[in-house]
Amino acid sequence: MTNSQIVLVVVLLLLKLAVVRWFIWYATWKKHAVRFTESGYTPPLAGWFSSFTMYMASRLLTFLTVGRVTVIRSPAIPSKGRVIYAANHQLPCDFAMVRQASGRHMRMLTASSQLGGFFGVISAWFGVISIAFKSKSDGAAAEEACVKAVAEKDGCLGIFPQGALLPDNVLNQCEFRPGAVRIAQKAAALSGEEVFIVPVAIHYERNPAKAGWTHRFLKKARSNFLGMRDPRYYDPIFKTDLSTLSDAERAEVEAAQKEAVRKYKRSHVTNYGGVVVAGHPIPVSTLPAEPLEAIEVIRQHIAAQLEVAKLNS
Repeated sequence: MTNSQIVLVVVLLLLKLAVVRWFIWYATWKKHAVRFTESGYTPPLAGWFSSFTMYMASRLLTFLTVGRVTVIRSPAIPSKGRVIYAANHQLPCDFAMVRQASGRHMRMLTASSQLGGFFGVISAWFGVISIAFKSKSDGAAAEEACVKAVAEKDGCLGIFPQGALLPDNVLNQCEFRPGAVRIAQKAAALSGEEVFIVPVAIHYERNPAKAGWTHRFLKKARSNFLGMRDPRYYDPIFKTDLSTLSDAERAEVEAAQKEAVRKYKRSHVTNYGGVVVAGHPIPVSTLPAEPLEAIEVIRQHIAAQLEVAKLNS
């Protein structure tokens, strides 16, 4: 064989090995991804390469959908130890903003309905914890899974206490759920060590005057976001018990629901950059014992940091 033929054979063998390894990787994590239908399912952490890939994917996602991101981070945030990052929730890319602000790998609590297809495989590899919203037991299962994850050595979790996409970014007290506090309290009791909650504020710039040069090339990607509140989370029409209605009434309500979802999915906003502020870590032991009172303290911290984010946008 000539030298060129040897090189060609080596290249082909390496490509074959790469393809085989990719299929093995996909099959391995697909097995975990299909279990995301179980609320609270927690795949194993994959290691440093998964962490590095999540970081790079977060940077790429924010570049494509947000633009320039400014990170303001408290120097007191520990690089190790048990930490929960609690952030306001506006857009699907919020997890990437929180990842950049944290400076470390974390598990994210994510709705199981969003973990389908190849995204579910990637999410399993990243160590995402699933939560379903079919019953109260689903929420309890997800909460216990988060407790165990945080209680582990250097356990780190990202969570959105509002539990829904709320692009208007108004931090109403009634929308903040106490699950993050309960998780922190139980994880501290389970591990016997302190758990810190880091309040995170995310602000997206919507002023076209702040557009950068990349917007000329990525305008469509940066406008392809849902721009109004998901009616399925707050509109009373989605809380109607259809089983109590007549056929005509049920058809009318279902048509109204479909129209509300259609308007929601066709609405868009454009981001012209963003600011994420990770504030001073709060030991859960210093918060009120009542979870509802404690989450209100967290909400107030996020609200204060949101003003800082707006000033720096």
